[in-house]
Amino acid sequence: MKKFRLIVLCLPVVLLAFSTLSGMLMNYLFVFLLLSAITMIVTFIVSLVKKQVDWGFSYRGQGSDIYLRQGFLRNATWIIIGYCIYTAVIPIQFSSTDFTVITVMIWGSVVTLCLLDWVPRKQIGKSLNVTLSIFLIFLIYQLAIIYFLVKSTNSIVLIPPFKGDWYVFHGGNSPLINHHHFVGSQKYAMDILAPEDGKLPFEQITDLQKYKTFGKSLFSPVDGVIVSIENSLPDQKIGETDRQNIAGNHVVIKTETDIFILMAHLQYNSLLVAEGDSVKIGQEIAKIGNSGNTSQPHLHIQAMTAINFMDPKTKPVPISFKISKQKPVFYKRNDIF
Repeated sequence: MKKFRLIVLCLPVVLLAFSTLSGMLMNYLFVFLLLSAITMIVTFIVSLVKKQVDWGFSYRGQGSDIYLRQGFLRNATWIIIGYCIYTAVIPIQFSSTDFTVITVMIWGSVVTLCLLDWVPRKQIGKSLNVTLSIFLIFLIYQLAIIYFLVKSTNSIVLIPPFKGDWYVFHGGNSPLINHHHFVGSQKYAMDILAPEDGKLPFEQITDLQKYKTFGKSLFSPVDGVIVSIENSLPDQKIGETDRQNIAGNHVVIKTETDIFILMAHLQYNSLLVAEGDSVKIGQEIAKIGNSGNTSQPHLHIQAMTAINFMDPKTKPVPISFKISKQKPVFYKRNDIF
């Protein structure tokens, strides 16, 4: 029994750490929430059959504070997990019906778990309480760094490098909403695409020309000098990736403040600039494509302290965007600009 409790305590936490580092935190939380709801329902039914539910329990009796604290702890954890999943889900990947089903699954599981946690049991679940405490602290921290981005004196303000409305697919200061978070210089990187393209891969649309992102003009977001380009790599078919050339066709701009802007996954043979060229804000420099390690046409953009984004010594730089006369904004997943 002690070994089982140790597994209950350690396995979910180990998986939490692994999913965080691998960029699959939201997926893991979703599975964890659903399995927890199913497990709690089964456990409740078994407890009823074995008559282990203490229906005569009074929360005003001796030791009731322990049960109350347990209930509040678990309720808070389930609600935070549900909110984190809901925040991280990307609605444009789904039809309105499918997204409604996902929303019901998330909050239905949360409500079920919260209600069942108040069913009086004859034992306190100490191991699960420790596990959920770790989840709660960790996820509150993730929400804090999402909504209260640490200010950096080394951040850079850019002008949007495209025209029209665009959607942040990955972006933000947390692995919950940005799978680049633990990838060296890509910590603050963003993946951006046209909102209409979100669910096309799930609909098995393989014609690149049907993706509104593909072939869209890309403009310089900053004044600077072109210091690195790649223009000869083919655009990948949907479902295929080029892991040997991660950035694919790309351009790197060195700014006047010695910060480097990488824009990647550009269209084959679409660059309008060469190394050494000076560029101005708003100058067209290429077209967005599907080259490199990519699952669908999108723009990967990041700021960094050196020209080579693969160099371990290259540090990430936070990016904010300024639109017309508005204040600069740090955009994150599911934002449109």
